[in-house]
Amino acid sequence: MRGTDLNMIERPYDGCGKCLLGVRRLSRMKLATSSPERQREDFLTAAGAVGGHIIGWADDWEVSGATDPMTRPQVGPWLRDERGPHDGLVAAAVDRLGRKVVDCLNTGYKMRDEGKLLVLAGRLLAQAVEESEVTGEPARAVLHRTAHQLGEQLAGDDGPGVTGVFDLLERYGFEPRDEGDTIVLGNCPFRALAREHTQTVCGMNLHLLRGVLPGLEEDELQACLEPSPGHCCVRLRPATSRPATS
Repeated sequence: MRGTDLNMIERPYDGCGKCLLGVRRLSRMKLATSSPERQREDFLTAAGAVGGHIIGWADDWEVSGATDPMTRPQVGPWLRDERGPHDGLVAAAVDRLGRKVVDCLNTGYKMRDEGKLLVLAGRLLAQAVEESEVTGEPARAVLHRTAHQLGEQLAGDDGPGVTGVFDLLERYGFEPRDEGDTIVLGNCPFRALAREHTQTVCGMNLHLLRGVLPGLEEDELQACLEPSPGHCCVRLRPATSRPATS
C-alpha cells in the first residue's frame, strides 16, 4: 500500500468482484482516536490491502454494539439486500460487526452463503483485547486461540467455489502460488496493520492458517512462520519437511 492514493480506493461499484461496503459504528462520537476521519483512513487501507475498494459507507453513529447488525439503521438495509450490490464488508477494530458473537457469526455466514468477502482482522484483534480484559488471559494468547478457531470455522464453512486450501486462501486475499512443494502467500490481507504490529499480525496469520489446515482435513501441509519481503509471513510446507515455527 505504500505510495497508494487512498482516495482512489473510494469509488463507485464497478463489478470488479471486490467492491466493499465500509461498516462503521461509534457508540460515542467523542472518541477522538476512533473518529469517523480516522476510521475512514483505516477502512480504505484495509480495503486496498485485499485489492478492493470502498463503494459506500454504512455509518451507524451513536449506536450500541449490542444492536443486531440486521436491524441497524444504516447497515441493516445493505444486509437485507435493500440497497445496491456489493461484494463484501470491511469492519475495522473499533467498528466490530456486533458485540455478541452470534451476531458476528450470523453476519459472517450470510456473507459466506452469498459468496461475499468479510475483512476480519480488526474483529479478531478487538475480540482478543476485550476477552483479555474480562478473563485476565494474555491478549496474545486469546488472539492466537480465536484465530485458530476462526480458521477452523472458515474451513468448515467452505463456500461457493472453495474446493481446498488453495481456493480458500485465494478467497480471503492471501494470493497463494505454488513454489515447488511449498505454497507461498503473495499477500497479507492485513498488511496495513502488520506494518505497525508485525509480530501480532504474523502470529494471528500463523494460527489462523493452522486452524484452516485441519479444518480442511489437509494433513500433508503445515503452516510455518517464514517472513520474507513482499510476502505474507506464513508459508505452507509439506508436513514432514521441517518443524513448524511457533
